[in-house]
Amino acid sequence: MDLITYVPNLQAFRTALPDIVADESHPLHNYVQRIDPEYQFNKGTHTPVHYNGNESLSVCRNVPRDAFDGQTIIQVLGEVVNKEYVFDSEQTESTYDRVWGPLEVTYIDDNGDQQTHTRPPKMGVFA
Repeated sequence: MDLITYVPNLQAFRTALPDIVADESHPLHNYVQRIDPEYQFNKGTHTPVHYNGNESLSVCRNVPRDAFDGQTIIQVLGEVVNKEYVFDSEQTESTYDRVWGPLEVTYIDDNGDQQTHTRPPKMGVFA
């Protein structure tokens, strides 16, 4: 199962990772590993991550939903079902939309021309 997850405070999340690794009874213990000098969540599965300031969104693969129960450092917003994002509620979808940001991004290219790029509404989609 692929879960759409949200980290509301990246700094707090990163600070908590060493304690999660040290505590074998922590529900997320089996999904964090230390790769000196850093820690990696979801043990190397290549999942897309989107950062927005001190918040992030990610799709976590092969982590059971109940591992996130009661967590405040990382929360489940919904699931990917048949390649579609299915949110748990309007509130979780609103959180995703806010952190993901606007789909149309305007920028100035190397020639000084204004360009508009339309991003896909989902992480990990390139075309």
